[in-house]
Amino acid sequence: MGEAIKTKQKLAVALKNLAETMKFEKITVADICEQCDINRKSFYYHFRDKYDLMNWLFDTEIIILMDKMENNGLKMQEYRLEDYKNWLTLLVRYFYANKAFYKTVLQVEGQNSFSKHFREFLQPIFQIRMKQIFYNDNAGNVPKRYMDFAVENFSDAFIGGLQRWIFSDNPVSPDEYVDMFMFYLRTISKGLSGEFSEFEK
Repeated sequence: MGEAIKTKQKLAVALKNLAETMKFEKITVADICEQCDINRKSFYYHFRDKYDLMNWLFDTEIIILMDKMENNGLKMQEYRLEDYKNWLTLLVRYFYANKAFYKTVLQVEGQNSFSKHFREFLQPIFQIRMKQIFYNDNAGNVPKRYMDFAVENFSDAFIGGLQRWIFSDNPVSPDEYVDMFMFYLRTISKGLSGEFSEFEK
C-alpha cells in the first residue's frame, strides 16, 4: 500500500472517530490532523477540506462493497429485482455498521453535504433499473425529463427513509429494513397497477 493511501486512510479514520462524539460542523482540519498526528500541509495535499475527506471515505468503502457485489456475480447493467434486494441489503448493512458516523454526516446540509454526494452516487444505479422498467413497459418512448424526475424522486425517497431509520431510537435490523422496503415497493406497485388499469379503461 502506498504512503499516500496510508495517509488518506489515517485521516479518514480520524474523521470517523471524531464524528462519533462531535457534530460535524464543530470538527476542524486541525482536530483531524491532531487525532492522527498528521500535519495540515499533508491534509491539504490530499484533500480540499473535511467535506472532501468525508466523501472520499464513503467512496473508498463503497468501492470495496461494490467489488464484493461483483465477486458475488451481481453486475450493475444486468440487475434483476432480486439483485437489487441483495445490493440494498449490503448497502444498508454498511450504513448500520457505521451508523454513528453517518448519524453525524447525514445532518450536514448544503452544497457540500454528504446527502448530496450520496444522491449523486445513487442516481446512476437507480437510473439503470428505471430504464429497465420504463422502456420495457413503454417501448422506449419515455421523455428524458420523465426519467430524470423518477430517478430524482426515488433517490430522495430512499435517502429520506434511510435517514429516518438511522436516526430512530431502536432501528430494525438491516435485513428487516430491506424486507419492509421491498414489501412496500411490491405492494404499492401492485395496488397502483390495478388502479391505473381501471382508470385507463
